[in-house]
Amino acid sequence: CHAAVNNRLCRESSNSDNAESASRTTTAANTTSKATISQKDILHLKQAAQIARIGYGNTFPNPAVGCLLVRHTHTNPDENDDDKDTVLGSGFHPKAGMPHAEIFALLQACGYVHD
Repeated sequence: CHAAVNNRLCRESSNSDNAESASRTTTAANTTSKATISQKDILHLKQAAQIARIGYGNTFPNPAVGCLLVRHTHTNPDENDDDKDTVLGSGFHPKAGMPHAEIFALLQACGYVHD
């Protein structure tokens, strides 16, 4: 899971997604916006996959899942180079029967769980 905060779309990556769906169009309240996956998004997805590996082998029948909560801040709307990403929390699904990755990432973002 790659979740972004501050008016950014939440994107989830799953095995059922097609490779050609690198960009998606969403419609809400008579407005259409196109979201594309940036290099930073790909980096965050890779980080979530790396975190998921910590629980690998212990989560059956659930999949190994990693989650990264990211705040994306536009410092200069005209230039993407000035954008700043801050990781608010991360988590993984440690074992079947325990809370999933998203719960641990939210708890860390709220300050209840440390690294």
